[in-house]
Amino acid sequence: MFSAGFVGDRFSESFVGSPAAGGPPDVEAADALVLLEELPVAGPATGDGYDRDRLFGARWALVGDCAVRDLVLARDLSATEYHPRVPCMVVGGVLIDPYTGDAITYQPGTGLVEVDHVVSLYNAWITGAQQWDSATRAAFANDPANLLTVSRRANQDKGAGDAAAWVPPNPAYHCAFATTQVVIKTRYGLWVTPAERRALVALLQTC
Repeated sequence: MFSAGFVGDRFSESFVGSPAAGGPPDVEAADALVLLEELPVAGPATGDGYDRDRLFGARWALVGDCAVRDLVLARDLSATEYHPRVPCMVVGGVLIDPYTGDAITYQPGTGLVEVDHVVSLYNAWITGAQQWDSATRAAFANDPANLLTVSRRANQDKGAGDAAAWVPPNPAYHCAFATTQVVIKTRYGLWVTPAERRALVALLQTC
């Protein structure tokens, strides 16, 4: 059984509760709108040189003996089942996909469930991450506040798009989706494009 003992201090608060209940902890829509007003607005940088594995890491980070991916699964699934001999490894559970609202049974190897970066790695790359060092990029790729367990179908539809290109088909998650994006971009000093900013404002105004 996954327990708080496996979670390092740097990540522990972000693994408490499920993102499906709202945006990042203690951030209301009105506060997110204020944060959005303060984000720089600019066109996207060129994507030249982008290589996901080389720039952001090919593997999930470990927190103690646990891969960050398994900690996110443990946070987001219900009826969670664990490997009897491998610490923290999630081998079963039920996901209520926040992006679609669908109920999905999780089993390793079926490909039905994935862990999404709400602000995609590529979007980060073209809105400021090119100035980061490798440690910051690795931290971003493993930040649980930016990670969300979702259906593979929705994750593939979203791709690397920002809020101007894609929003969850589940309207009940629009507010949390926008709030998370704004908080993450603020935390890491990223900018938004003009179209992205307009889309985020519209989503936050529905909260």
